Amino acid sequence: MTKTNLLLVVVERGPWHFKDSCKVPPDTEPVATTNSTTSREPCHKLELGQLPRRRLEDCFTYHEKEKNITACGIGAITRVDLRAFVSTAITLLITTILLR
Repeated sequence: MTKTNLLLVVVERGPWHFKDSCKVPPDTEPVATTNSTTSREPCHKLELGQLPRRRLEDCFTYHEKEKNITACGIGAITRVDLRAFVSTAITLLITTILLR
């Protein structure tokens, strides 16, 4: 048996069909099933905190190669786009002259 901390969630597909658009959302009202109306036991939420789980073998809050990171992406490099600057300046100049 493989040890894991994963949890499988299964959702039964309902009777709704959206075809090409999602304009009308599905109804989320609960629907009684034969098990829910004939069972003598009440419906209980599972106590997920009491499930057996293996402990993590290591601490994953820090990676040893994080100290080698010097910059995250190109956001650390600041540049001026000359074409955008000139076109903005010309546009502001023209609108200022025209509004006088």
